[in-house]
Amino acid sequence: MKNIIIGLVDNKCECKLFVLDFESSAFIDYSGIQMLEELNDELKLRGIKIKAANMHGPLRDSIRKTRLEQEIVDPTIC
Repeated sequence: MKNIIIGLVDNKCECKLFVLDFESSAFIDYSGIQMLEELNDELKLRGIKIKAANMHGPLRDSIRKTRLEQEIVDPTIC
């Protein structure tokens, strides 16, 4: 998934913000968190911010334990 997003951003997008909607995701495991951290780092190098929408329950609890809490979670986005 990370490579697909990077490919889209590199080839077809002149965006500054990438919003990930987690509405249908109830949980994220350690490898998913690692992938999000790597994606966040890659997009930061390209001048693009990631923001997460609709993070609830165990998914949000898992993200709270990482640096992603400060970097991608925005309380103004659902």
